[in-house]
Amino acid sequence: MRISRAERGFTLVETLIALAIVAGLASLAVVALAPSRERGLLEMSVAQLRAALSQARLLAMTRDETIPVAVNEQSRSITSRAGTITLPERVLIAVTVDDGAVLAFHRDGSASAAQIRLSAGLHERLITVDWLSGETRVSAGDEQ
Repeated sequence: MRISRAERGFTLVETLIALAIVAGLASLAVVALAPSRERGLLEMSVAQLRAALSQARLLAMTRDETIPVAVNEQSRSITSRAGTITLPERVLIAVTVDDGAVLAFHRDGSASAAQIRLSAGLHERLITVDWLSGETRVSAGDEQ
């Protein structure tokens, strides 16, 4: 009884070629998805930072006192009496406070005017703290 070529299945070489093609496509997918992962990490960090700033502002208004906010760029941490958050390692932070003052929220809801730049890979976001209202606004890092 003879087995025809159609009944024998795939050779080892054919199987290895198919596996190499699948592995190549999988590696392309990983490379293509890396920027979206960084963007997601950045957006999560922006939301976390805005929440921490809003908490500090609310605390200043409810306690009727000035609440300073310390930003440590090296450790990527933001600390106030409302608590401390630490940003992921891939997210970089840079802070500029007008007149070199300390970032703080006041009892009337106002704040030190500040710009906080977050970046992850090729993506950047700029968080602007309005001095009059103490509210935050987010824009792409290359806009001004």
